[in-house]
Amino acid sequence: MSLKSSEDRLQGLEAIKRRAMEMAQRGDDAFAIRGFIKDAQEELAYAVPSTEKYKKAKGAVERYKGMTGDKDTPI
Repeated sequence: MSLKSSEDRLQGLEAIKRRAMEMAQRGDDAFAIRGFIKDAQEELAYAVPSTEKYKKAKGAVERYKGMTGDKDTPI
């Protein structure tokens, strides 16, 4: 992950934290706060993708396909 991507991700996570803390201080439901955090992290992952996580997932798929012998399905 480049330095710019890391900084963008860190800023995004800080914004999520700040918003969640505001929600908690207002007395919002814990499940609503957790749902917000989960959804916001998912959106952040699409906005600032991690090439390392992609490579790790791709490697796992290739290992699985190697174990099952499924070579026809594209990655």
